[in-house]
Amino acid sequence: MKRTKAEADQTKDQLIEAGLVVFGKLGIQAARVEDIVAEAGVTRGAFYYYFKNKFELYTRLLEIRAAYYREIIHECMENELPPIERLRTYMVSVMTRAVTDTRFLAFNEMILHKSPQVEEALGKLKANEKERMIPTAVFIKTIEDGITTGEIRSEIDVGVAVTNIFIFVHGAITFSIINRGRFPLDKVASALVDAFLLGYTNQVSTETKS
Repeated sequence: MKRTKAEADQTKDQLIEAGLVVFGKLGIQAARVEDIVAEAGVTRGAFYYYFKNKFELYTRLLEIRAAYYREIIHECMENELPPIERLRTYMVSVMTRAVTDTRFLAFNEMILHKSPQVEEALGKLKANEKERMIPTAVFIKTIEDGITTGEIRSEIDVGVAVTNIFIFVHGAITFSIINRGRFPLDKVASALVDAFLLGYTNQVSTETKS
């Protein structure tokens, strides 16, 4: 019997969710196709119908993770709030969701398993970063806006500032994952971000508390 499109889409979704679970537990190097299909409850044939190998599935998961970030960026950064508030809202939102949104947490756990294959998958995404990777232009513009208005110190190096934001946010998420149960990131995110942003300006607003 020929399968409907809905049934086919469901199988693919099952494989994607299973990959997220298995890669999060084992990492891409140790994970096997057998582990993924067992988790998904489908056959090996179904896996190879949708994906050439586990690396292609992993790359697809990275694309979905990047889409999560783009959605948060759109919500928090593309608005008329003062520049420092845009940055603050984004940083607090990402750090909070990283521990309260179980699927977002799983994506971040997945990338903690570093290996040459992970770097290769990331490299493939960077080859088409305009479509797939987390955009940086909005962060650059926000910091430049803040410098123009005097809210952010004029001596700030824009490129370094953007890099520091990503390092700080993802470092906090990694620390919370490693110390799960002992470091309530969602409870301290606002205070951590305010302390961080003092390095950019002394005008950190506390009106937006996520």
